[in-house]
Amino acid sequence: MVLAGKLDKSKKRQRKVQRKHNKAHSRMNAYTSSTAITAEEKNEATKILTVDFMSSEETGQETAGSDNERVPPATIFKLRPLPWRSDRANSIIASMDRKAQRRSSDRAKEMCRKRYNGDPSTRQPPPSAPAWAVKELS
Repeated sequence: MVLAGKLDKSKKRQRKVQRKHNKAHSRMNAYTSSTAITAEEKNEATKILTVDFMSSEETGQETAGSDNERVPPATIFKLRPLPWRSDRANSIIASMDRKAQRRSSDRAKEMCRKRYNGDPSTRQPPPSAPAWAVKELS
C-alpha cells in the first residue's frame, strides 16, 4: 500500500512537470514561427522561455451540480502566478500564449482545461533570470 502511494505521488509530480514543459514548448514554437516579431525580440524572449518562468499549477476537484445529481467532479487547475515576474515578461508570455492559442487546432482548444487564478507562488526567481524579467518585491 505504501508503494502504491509513492507511485501515485510520483505520477502527480511528473504530470505537473510535464505540463510546465509542454507550456514552455508551445510558447517557444509560437514565438519562433511568428513572422511579426523581430530577431531581437525573439532572442530576448528565449531567455524567459524556461520551465523556471512557467507559473505553478495546483489540481483540484470541482463539483458540478447539486448533491442530488450524479455528476462526477471535474479536475480543475489553479494557476499560481509568479509575483516576481516583471510586467514586461508577463506581457511577452501573454503574447506567446495568444499566438499558441491561435495556432491550436479546434480539438486542442476543446481539450484545454479551464484554469483559475489561485494564490501567488512562493518560488524564488531563477539565478540566471535577466534583470529586466524580474521585478523588485517589497
